[in-house]
Amino acid sequence: MGGSAKAMVVTSSCLHAVRYEQSIDKYIREKGYDIKTLVAFSAKIDDGSGFPLTETNMNGFPETRTAEEFSTPDYGS
Repeated sequence: MGGSAKAMVVTSSCLHAVRYEQSIDKYIREKGYDIKTLVAFSAKIDDGSGFPLTETNMNGFPETRTAEEFSTPDYGS
């Protein structure tokens, strides 16, 4: 696919979205892939770490930019 493929994982809860994103990111790091993930959900998640997780702090930009960022080459084309 020439590096332009994208995929979406749909989960049953926001917490599951967080866990999948963390697991996928770990796999990407272990394999040394030059790709990124985005996560989208509408709540503050308490995963037990003591730090509430949000779409903004997980992605590194405001949730209003998620769709725009997803369309950039960093996340496939």
